[in-house]
Amino acid sequence: MSTILIQNGQIETIIASMVKEGLKATGLTDVKLNIRRLSDNYFYDFNDNTFKNSGWVEQNHTMVEVGILGQYEYDFNTAGFSDDIYICTANCTNIDNADNIPQVGEIRVGYWVDNLDATISSRATQVTALDIIGITGENTKWSVLSFDTNHNLTSAVITQYTDSTLLTERKKWQLTASYNTNSELVSYQLKEY
Repeated sequence: MSTILIQNGQIETIIASMVKEGLKATGLTDVKLNIRRLSDNYFYDFNDNTFKNSGWVEQNHTMVEVGILGQYEYDFNTAGFSDDIYICTANCTNIDNADNIPQVGEIRVGYWVDNLDATISSRATQVTALDIIGITGENTKWSVLSFDTNHNLTSAVITQYTDSTLLTERKKWQLTASYNTNSELVSYQLKEY
């Protein structure tokens, strides 16, 4: 497991790859998953899809082996949850079934990744986006937006206009950005277009 950054409301497939003596541990029925919300240390109740500090009906959910042998999965739907960090722990109830347990990862939901791939149309969103890269002023439009498979903005054309009609261009910039394997921004360039 690793750290994943996703937008609020997305479904993230949690994957645990079980190994026993160097081989894939297949056919296990005791691979259990629990999810803890970091802000209050409440655990997810798989029975009613809520976080609780006690009274769980199903705090540890059996993960299902699908597709790749030895790979156990659960689809975690974050719809309606708050922006937070969710700690995921996969374990086997019989510790003799796998050598690489427990497996721990985290899902960072929301924060700065929410609506990154949304059309920038509201004035509040435009101002925030412009402030981030240092372009100030009104009457600016972002277009030709490109995103990688992790929904990171990789390029855009930013056009500033003379007035609110957005008809007469004043200046244009080409924005390019790159990210590391953890979807963290490594660099960005802003060049006159």
